[in-house]
Amino acid sequence: MQRNYQQFRTDGAQFAIYELDVDWFKRVNDLHGHILGNEVLKQVGQALATFAQEQPAATAYRLGGEEFCLVVYNAQQDADGHWRVATALKQCLDGLTFTDDGTQFGVTVSLGQAEVRPDDLNYLDVYKRADRSLYEAKRAGRNRINIDGVMK
Repeated sequence: MQRNYQQFRTDGAQFAIYELDVDWFKRVNDLHGHILGNEVLKQVGQALATFAQEQPAATAYRLGGEEFCLVVYNAQQDADGHWRVATALKQCLDGLTFTDDGTQFGVTVSLGQAEVRPDDLNYLDVYKRADRSLYEAKRAGRNRINIDGVMK
């Protein structure tokens, strides 16, 4: 992200961060065990990586625990473009299914997004806004997308 920020300062190359968190992940571990919880995280990570590969220019990261992010480069999109990416990403992850003793279950994610801005002093400013957006989505009830304070 630091290189992305420097590139933005040099030539204006935009990037956006989509930060997401698996909702109620502790419940997954409590109800289905840590081995299956680990499998959930692996599959979420794999689905996110596949989603990133399908984008024109994006990279997926696991931030830690049940938190992940997608960085989209050259993200000079309007709000509709950001919503399309976020909605497609959420649908991809919400569509995952898992099986425990013959019973299927799924997970949902909360997602926050931020795009680099000229007034950002460093890459952490962008990351902190994405993180704040994510936690606002969680506080609003989870299973939501928050882009620039607009929640769906």
